Amino acid sequence: MGYTTARTYAEMLRQAAPFLEKRKPVILDASFLRRQHREEARTLAQRTGIRFLAVECLADESLVRERLQLRRSAVWSPSDGRWEVYQAQLEKAEPLSELAGGERLTVEGASPLAEQLDRAEAFLRS
Repeated sequence: MGYTTARTYAEMLRQAAPFLEKRKPVILDASFLRRQHREEARTLAQRTGIRFLAVECLADESLVRERLQLRRSAVWSPSDGRWEVYQAQLEKAEPLSELAGGERLTVEGASPLAEQLDRAEAFLRS
């Protein structure tokens, strides 16, 4: 794991902590490819008494290619998402096997966003 990546995840958790300590929900928008990063986020959630949930988004290769191309063609995008980056991420990704059923929600990326959000909300309410 690179030094910059470790610092980025640590900073994200540092910024999230005050909100969680005030019982405010937080969405950590990152790939969380490494079990270590998920465990650090989960530990923070447990320490502050907030429910931890990882949302795993699945999509077939053609949809990923299409969305990456759209992102690249945007007038302005902060994303560094490119096919090569995605491929490298797949090689580094560690399975989410450490997460219990109530800590992990899988959504299909091809589903309409509203449907994905409804599913996530229902999951959180259950």
